[in-house]
Amino acid sequence: MTGQLPNLISLSRIGLSLLLLGLYDQHLLFLSVYGICVLSDLLDGYLARRLSCATILGARLDSLGDLIFLTASTYLVVFQWKITFPFYISIMISFCLVVRLFNLIYTYLKFHQWNILHTYLNKITGCLLAFFVPIYLSGSSAIEVVMLLTSGFAIIASIEETLILQKQKIYLVNQKSIRE
Repeated sequence: MTGQLPNLISLSRIGLSLLLLGLYDQHLLFLSVYGICVLSDLLDGYLARRLSCATILGARLDSLGDLIFLTASTYLVVFQWKITFPFYISIMISFCLVVRLFNLIYTYLKFHQWNILHTYLNKITGCLLAFFVPIYLSGSSAIEVVMLLTSGFAIIASIEETLILQKQKIYLVNQKSIRE
């Protein structure tokens, strides 16, 4: 049972991410569930490595959990809270989304898998994204700086992932950087 704990945590993030969609107007409850989602993303991989039970299924569940959490958060930002982005940030986000989509398709065509690499830059981008929503909900004036940093790191991480995918002969989802 201990070996399944990381997968159960990933599955819980998927369910809790969907729950966020119904909590968008209850900020305190929303932030609590949002925080649990962020912590579960950190915890599942750590426990899988610590308990020596990392699996391909676990990596896929983690990537699926990340995708659903990001999709739910993006939906809330764009359609529920209607956050407006400066034009240059919109261009950066659009460019990043195109590169990410290219990477997903390229990964599937080359390795017959739907996955996102677990690189350090992707993890930094995830952390920055995790802070975006609470900073926005707090009404902080630093939100544009957070948007710029997050978009910049996301672009760099996406380009690094493209370079790694082109270099890899076999798919290594846990490759941490282009230098490995």
